[in-house]
Amino acid sequence: MTRALVLALLPDVGIDVGKPYTLEEVQKKLKGRYGVDPQIACNKKNQLWEIRFCYKRAQEGKEPVDIEDCPKLSDAKYPCDKNNVQLPPAPAHGPTLRVALDKEHSEM
Repeated sequence: MTRALVLALLPDVGIDVGKPYTLEEVQKKLKGRYGVDPQIACNKKNQLWEIRFCYKRAQEGKEPVDIEDCPKLSDAKYPCDKNNVQLPPAPAHGPTLRVALDKEHSEM
């Protein structure tokens, strides 16, 4: 599901499949679109694997709603090469994933 969500979000910020970007370019595009610095993780092929948004702590018993800059911009366990980050191609069954994601959210 994460991959389907990422594939849906990234063309909207100007990150295209297969084109190499620096980690700084990816972070700048995401901050320009969402107003905060998310944490970015890559897989072993240096493809963008996850984009993680951080939330302000909510008062006890309440859900967090406001996103904020993440304290660490890159994941230490899944680091991205600073000079060559790419968006992986969509899986052959991409539309199926997107339908599953939409269906799951409509039931919430």
